[in-house]
Amino acid sequence: MMAGYLTIWNGTRTQAELRSVESDTFGSVSIHRTLVSGDVARMRPVEGSLPIPGQSELLMKRGSIHLMLADPKNPLVEGQAI
Repeated sequence: MMAGYLTIWNGTRTQAELRSVESDTFGSVSIHRTLVSGDVARMRPVEGSLPIPGQSELLMKRGSIHLMLADPKNPLVEGQAI
């Protein structure tokens, strides 16, 4: 299992919805959110969709919304763009 981060820009005037992410490199990709309670951080799958308001971006980063990547189809090389 690996984590993935990306930025999605919605250049339209209307809200967009991110419902899923697919990759030719991984057998499984899911969207997760990190929730912190006290000193404990837990990752939970995002239910439904993520809104991206018009003229805004969805920034995925460590400790927030991110991708969980599983079952790579080929060996990966550090620094490789996917």
